[in-house]
Amino acid sequence: MNKALIVIDVQRGLTSLRDVSATVGKIELLIADFEKLNWPIVFMRHVDNQDEESSLYRNKTDNLEIVVDTKQHLVLEKNKPSAFSNVELKKWLSEQQVEHVFIVGFNMEYCCLFTAITAEHEGFKIQSDADRRCSRYGEYRGDV
Repeated sequence: MNKALIVIDVQRGLTSLRDVSATVGKIELLIADFEKLNWPIVFMRHVDNQDEESSLYRNKTDNLEIVVDTKQHLVLEKNKPSAFSNVELKKWLSEQQVEHVFIVGFNMEYCCLFTAITAEHEGFKIQSDADRRCSRYGEYRGDV
């Protein structure tokens, strides 16, 4: 079963709100595991086009920066909670022949949850244990 990692909203606009270095470190370990196995990785960058007060507002370009090394991996943008709101994600996963997605990132109770629900609806198997996701406050749940 082909697997892929979806890294959601690991951006300066969220990581600068409090110390989440331990969480980011665990995300980097998971990315390294996927790279060692040569499994595909995609990064999702949230861009808020409406709320000027949002830390991820489109004009706050420094805040939109992904804080982990994306290397050669695909980076897609989204402006809604589900990563699948960008139709290129499903297309890319299909091209990679992915059947099982692992979801990691910030806003577990919102963006990660909506992405997981949509992934299941689209026919993907999802990683369902909470130890692979971060809470909305950046507290990692469990070990990688």
